[in-house]
Amino acid sequence: MIARVVRYKVLIEGSNCILNVDDVAGVWGFFTTRWVDALNPEDAKLKACDLARKELGAHLLNSLANPPHLWVESVTEDDSAKTVGAGFTWYPDEKGNA
Repeated sequence: MIARVVRYKVLIEGSNCILNVDDVAGVWGFFTTRWVDALNPEDAKLKACDLARKELGAHLLNSLANPPHLWVESVTEDDSAKTVGAGFTWYPDEKGNA
């Protein structure tokens, strides 16, 4: 039996992201969408979060003791996108641990 790879749309939310905005460190949350090819929804979640973490990496000021938090809001089959997606929609995270 050959496993079927499916294109998934994964909506991710993140919080406790420490960033410099206008030279002031602040705590931010975000939403982002990634499209990934995966064998199942669980694999899609892992791949999408890994892509988001890699893109976030160079921008965050978080310490290892105070990491950002990412979770998946939704996973749906969606073969309409031809890219993986990029970028983040940021919002002030008033519950963060700066």
